[in-house]
Amino acid sequence: MSDSVTTLFVIDDDIEVATLISVIAERAGFNVATICDSTKVFDALERCEPDAIVLDLQMPGLDGIEVLRALAEREAQSGILLVSGMDERIRAAAETFGSEKGLRLLGTMQKPFDPEELLQALRAAFSAAAPLTPAHLQTAIHEEQLLLVYQPTVKRTRDGDWEVASMEALLRWDHPERGLLGP
Repeated sequence: MSDSVTTLFVIDDDIEVATLISVIAERAGFNVATICDSTKVFDALERCEPDAIVLDLQMPGLDGIEVLRALAEREAQSGILLVSGMDERIRAAAETFGSEKGLRLLGTMQKPFDPEELLQALRAAFSAAAPLTPAHLQTAIHEEQLLLVYQPTVKRTRDGDWEVASMEALLRWDHPERGLLGP
């Protein structure tokens, strides 16, 4: 996948809903691929791992849990927003399942959804998926988003105690949209 293109897959069997999500995602900045045929989901994932996925949990022939399981097996790094007409309990269980499998869940949204709410969620996902550039770092320096943190280096003494041997100074970026970034 190109560093300059941020892709999103919309996986939803309802063509009208998928089209609406696609239009909103394009407004958020994504290059969008829409998958409405559940038989084509795994082929699309084999060809390209998108930066983000909007996933309907309930589709004929394939459910969202099967997609989450397949993404976990592939160790996918895509951000995943679950969108479903199912009740809150089911959406929360699917989100927990995905998180426990090591997936990067962006949250859940109830259908029918508020288009503005979806746009905000997708803008946040786009910002998190877009590559950081030297210009972003320059802005971080200018806006004092960099933090100095200290990490002790400890060693065990002969009598079984621990002592601080030295201290490392580490720089961390407190990004306004992505949170605290590690190295």
